[in-house]
Amino acid sequence: TFSYRDSHLPSGAVVMRVRMGLCKEEPAQVSARLRELARKRKASQPSGSPNSGSMFRNPPGDYAGRLIDAAGLKGTRIGACEISERHGNFIVNQGGAKATEVRQLMELAKSEVRKKFGIELVPEVKLLGDWESQ
Repeated sequence: TFSYRDSHLPSGAVVMRVRMGLCKEEPAQVSARLRELARKRKASQPSGSPNSGSMFRNPPGDYAGRLIDAAGLKGTRIGACEISERHGNFIVNQGGAKATEVRQLMELAKSEVRKKFGIELVPEVKLLGDWESQ
């Protein structure tokens, strides 16, 4: 059972084979749709600097980026990391950022959204390494 960003596979499972059904479409239609998707992404997501991609899953019925923006956090910086001015669910490396700074911004976003809206943001990314000693 696949759903939005989840396969519901057990932890550690390895997919060995996939069967997909595809629909035939005109190449011009496919190209036009791809160009439009790329245009929308470029208009709504940060580009030009390294960034995290989406940091948090969208909560049911809302968008993590909208909540982070509504909490007044766009443009907030810790060290060389910044919550993107363009999309609140992206953290941008302004040059020389550290993983601990990214984590601190994530914790700030989670805390402020919880405080202002009562919504618990769930990380989209998996943090690797020993964070207990940080």
